[in-house]
Amino acid sequence: MTCSTSSGVSRLWVWTSERCESAAHRAESSTGNTGTSGSLAPGPVLPRRRSAPGPEGGHVAATPAPVGFHGARLTTPDPGTGVVSRRRVEDLLDQCVRRRALTVVTGAGGSGKTYAVAMWARAAAESPEPLVVAWASLDRADRDPHRFWQTVVGALQRVAATEVMQSIAVPSVPTQAFVDSMTSALAHEAGHLVLVLDDVHELAGSDALDALEALVPAMPPAQRLVLVSRHDPPLHLHRLRLADRLGEIRGAELAFSRIEARELLKEHGLCLDDEALDHLMNTTEGWAAGLRLAMMALNPEDDPSSAVARFDGRHTLVSGYLLDEVVAGLGENRAEFLLRTCVVDRVCASLAGALTGDETAGVLLESLVRDNVLVSALNSGWYRYHPMLLETLRMRLRVASPSLVTEQHLRAQVWFEEEGEWLEALRHAVVSGDHDRAVEVALRSASVLMFSPDRVRLGQILGALPVEEALDPESRLCQGLVAYSVGDTDALGTWVARAATGLREIPEPRRQVATLVHRLLETAAARRAGDPDRMYAAACDAETIVRANPPSRAWSLYAGLVVSMRGVAELWLGRAQEAKRLLTEAVIGVDVERFGTHAQISHGGLLALSTVSCGLVAEGRATAERVLAAAQSSGWIESYESGAAWLTMAIAHLQAVELIEAEHALMRAQYTGIGARDPFLGAVLALVAGRHALTSGDVTRAQRALGTVDRWAAQWPRLTIVGYLRGALASEIALAAASPQRAAAILTDLDERSALERYGRPRLQSDPVSITRGHVYLAIGEPEHAREAVAAMLETDGSVASEAWVVEALAQDRLRHDASALAALARAIEIGAAGNAVQGFVRPNERITALLRRHLTLEGAEPEFVARVLDFLDRRAVSAVDQRAPEVSERTSPSPISLTERELSVLAYLPTLSTNPEIADELNISVNTVKQHLKTINRKLGVNSRREAVRVARRLGLLTTRS
Repeated sequence: MTCSTSSGVSRLWVWTSERCESAAHRAESSTGNTGTSGSLAPGPVLPRRRSAPGPEGGHVAATPAPVGFHGARLTTPDPGTGVVSRRRVEDLLDQCVRRRALTVVTGAGGSGKTYAVAMWARAAAESPEPLVVAWASLDRADRDPHRFWQTVVGALQRVAATEVMQSIAVPSVPTQAFVDSMTSALAHEAGHLVLVLDDVHELAGSDALDALEALVPAMPPAQRLVLVSRHDPPLHLHRLRLADRLGEIRGAELAFSRIEARELLKEHGLCLDDEALDHLMNTTEGWAAGLRLAMMALNPEDDPSSAVARFDGRHTLVSGYLLDEVVAGLGENRAEFLLRTCVVDRVCASLAGALTGDETAGVLLESLVRDNVLVSALNSGWYRYHPMLLETLRMRLRVASPSLVTEQHLRAQVWFEEEGEWLEALRHAVVSGDHDRAVEVALRSASVLMFSPDRVRLGQILGALPVEEALDPESRLCQGLVAYSVGDTDALGTWVARAATGLREIPEPRRQVATLVHRLLETAAARRAGDPDRMYAAACDAETIVRANPPSRAWSLYAGLVVSMRGVAELWLGRAQEAKRLLTEAVIGVDVERFGTHAQISHGGLLALSTVSCGLVAEGRATAERVLAAAQSSGWIESYESGAAWLTMAIAHLQAVELIEAEHALMRAQYTGIGARDPFLGAVLALVAGRHALTSGDVTRAQRALGTVDRWAAQWPRLTIVGYLRGALASEIALAAASPQRAAAILTDLDERSALERYGRPRLQSDPVSITRGHVYLAIGEPEHAREAVAAMLETDGSVASEAWVVEALAQDRLRHDASALAALARAIEIGAAGNAVQGFVRPNERITALLRRHLTLEGAEPEFVARVLDFLDRRAVSAVDQRAPEVSERTSPSPISLTERELSVLAYLPTLSTNPEIADELNISVNTVKQHLKTINRKLGVNSRREAVRVARRLGLLTTRS
């Protein structure tokens, strides 16, 4: 093997010639039985893969293809060859796991706990009562709760058999609802499943411990949890211990017994006499790593007993043993290979080749596993160095060649970036200390993750870049990414403004990348500042760049995100049709495997909202339902990303006058926190709440909701569309309060204060208050102006068109064009019934009920839909009278309508919905007499139905609320 060198370093290890010759001899004469990393792991010897022919007639060990950098952590470690069976430990583990909900395995580093559990897992999978084991090796990155849950879910999904479990995705802010969703899915798994979390001590002092605390009691009864750690995890385990539901295996149980140690040494060709074995056991106290280090230090050709006498792990630093007795014993080539590959946490043949320039890197990795040199194969083409070895190697590399540390990190950065592992590439670029390279990688590749759940991790990595070095536009953009990731709106705006200076001086192709990131950060800053015009302009610039020529491979894959940002801007500007087109394009282009469920839910919810804003209620509702189903299955149902879908459902239910369901959806939307994250969605939420109150007939509550809208409008004055919709709501509240002149004045004021022309903003695709304007004109007796107000809306789609045709029908009715009125109403009913859009028929207007009844009599189309509208109008009218009844009875004079005592008796039964025969029986009169009294009552009250009679009688004080 040959490894390239740099900075004048031709040899990283300096030994005496005697040690070099001895180490080389041992490396060349190794037959696969000299390594001992497998000594920690009980169990049978596993079969090896057959080697493949080498280029010169020799054989090269076959190397399985990697499954992915992060996937390597989710496989049960392969102990390799040369292991001995420790049935005692296997049986102890098996009893604990099968009998108790939680098993905790603790021991010092190198005590063999990982391999002991790994070998038990393999044996348990092949036992007569097999267990399915999901494995997750934790690292320091898992200290972040989001990353921890990603690791746990990823491990479970590798072995899960049900689609329910496979559909789980981790939200950006995991909640208890997500935990419940995940464990509920886990409960659906057939048989017994065991989740093993290795290296739990990596979570010490982090928020991920709270996540682990939530996981322990949430595990389904049939499933088991095994925690492997250097020390007891700081969890509340006392209740489990008292209930005998906690299994505990500690260092004393993991320690090798004298018999096990003798068998281990014998397996590796080392035969010690009793005295030497006793000395070794006294030195190591059965500590697996100590035994391993001792055996690696022994030369099989020397006198083992004499060598053991010179081995004293209690008085020598472990790093000393690893460097002098382990690494030095590998030979110069393999030692340098370990040094050059130690900068990564895990390595595969391809990555090792990139780090060393050696085409036989896969062969070397296989030899390290075969010799059990603290290197584990992860059964997926990836390998993991023992943490003690890894840190020792890194320390040695820093001392031997600091410049090589930078070189190797940069080599790793190139490899990870080419593989699409952009965060890992960025991390290596930052750690290398090469500021310019880190900035270049951040903008070219890693910045695509700014709109994903990984934005938090992106900010953490970029946060290591010194702020004082942010003197150029590109460095300032990196600081802007940090500010965006932590939600610091003020800092984001500052860095974006500072980065704008000097962008034109950046050479290509870096200038195009920097400009794209700048425009996207400008879009994000404008969104958080509630400035749709600035957001639109920046999003258009970004879209132009990615559509013409994406500046990098990463941005070509994430172009849909840029398109979606312009779609959001269009929605904010009130151009729902264009927003729907762009968001549809973005959602279709979402690669769920790459982007995850996050993009599907967030973009899909905004698409649903833009769809209902176009009046396509049924289509928007169907889209929102699909989004919420995905959110429910992935544990994101309460996340901010689901807020737009919940808001869409509230609007759809309100259109169908399903008031209870609409109120529930509003509450769910509010619970997601959309108001705190998105000014536009927060304002729309308040507007829909006002609409809900108005549709319910509660003018007082509608006025309170209007006050909330006013506060939003004052805080975000550039949200022009909100000002328009606020004016429409205020005008309709005035109509409901029987103040048509006030309603007209509100619209007049809105027109006079219109900021569209004042600020030169792009015009709306349609007048958002045209329907309200039509109703106001009807209320003040100007039907022709009402027709003019909605004329453009008659040719649109969905609920908007239906509401416009209702105004047209009422206007024609006011003009006494009966045939035209019925024809317009029929068209409104046809469109409304198709989209379940009822709300347009229940706006305050005294003539709509008569027109609907006339339609039923003369036209008869969609009778069920019309009956539902009439029923809602009657119930709302009765409810309004009921609310005023006590006040009416106390404050009004006796009714001028004179009913006889018998007629009052018959009238009293009408609210009870009694039939004519039932009333006759109660009053002991004939049915015909009841009918006659009813005719007289209707004539005196001037009504045509029982419902109208009840409503008028209560208004006149002829019926009490009790009646």
